[in-house]
Amino acid sequence: PPQIGALISAAYIGQFVGALAFGWLAGRIGRRRVILMTTVLYGLGSLLVATAWSPLSLFALRVAQGVGLGGEVPVASAYLCEWIAAPKRGRFVVLFEMAAPLGIVAAGALAAVVVPHWGWRWMFIIGALPALLVLPLRSRLPESPRFLLKQGRREEAERVVAEIVEAGGRAVAVQGDVAKREDVARLFEETSARLGRPSILVNNAGVFGFGPIESFAEEDYRRQFDTNVLGVLFAIQEAAKVFPEGSSIVNVSTIASVNPVPNSTVYSASKSAVDTITRALAGELAGRGIRVNAVAPGMTQTEGFAALGLTEESAKTMG
Repeated sequence: PPQIGALISAAYIGQFVGALAFGWLAGRIGRRRVILMTTVLYGLGSLLVATAWSPLSLFALRVAQGVGLGGEVPVASAYLCEWIAAPKRGRFVVLFEMAAPLGIVAAGALAAVVVPHWGWRWMFIIGALPALLVLPLRSRLPESPRFLLKQGRREEAERVVAEIVEAGGRAVAVQGDVAKREDVARLFEETSARLGRPSILVNNAGVFGFGPIESFAEEDYRRQFDTNVLGVLFAIQEAAKVFPEGSSIVNVSTIASVNPVPNSTVYSASKSAVDTITRALAGELAGRGIRVNAVAPGMTQTEGFAALGLTEESAKTMG
């Protein structure tokens, strides 16, 4: 029984490692490359599991297989969210998340047929087949335009957008700094010109930096408040000029605004300002039929999370 429990948990250990490692890597080399890498890793891991010669080797190879799966799922989910338009995003994410339990049920049914006749190793050989998807995905899977813009690769982002439009979709890539009024105005102008009158705004752009109060510099304040607060005001200001009745504005805050951790004074203060802006504008724009809400997630695995070396203990502290 202990060995069986260890073998079952091996894949989950790998998934945890894979989610952390490849989530961080996707922010540096791109979603597309990570999806291809993890698909191959999962397929090869599954194939190698079929060659296991001892319980210890089976455990180690199951961990490697889990790394591929754990790295692929969250990155693919983020990739879908960056591609799919807001009105349809929830439906697609639900369908994506449903694929896992449906796959488990299908795998169980397949195992009931395969294992009694050919043995358990064939199940893992069959599990390696997804690696073959890399061949068509390599040429057909485009990079996320949002990632390309964030990396300053505007021309590549424009090419991806052109492919979407050519295929009958609707998209526009606009690069800018939310802390600059003219950039935000240009974002709304170009989006309206190419996609029509907008009705949804998500203020998700944000920066942060943690450190003791003794090391606080004016530049830290300017950088964080200009992006996190002034950027929100500029964006909502432009939205209020054009949004029709029934529109929605969502500001991304954080639990740190009400439960700050040490060394997060400036960042937490900027997000507290976002909360106040949300409450004030919810009342101000309600008469025009425009909803203003905020979401306040806890510690979330992001590129900044890994870059600052934040720990799981920090996540627990923040709730």
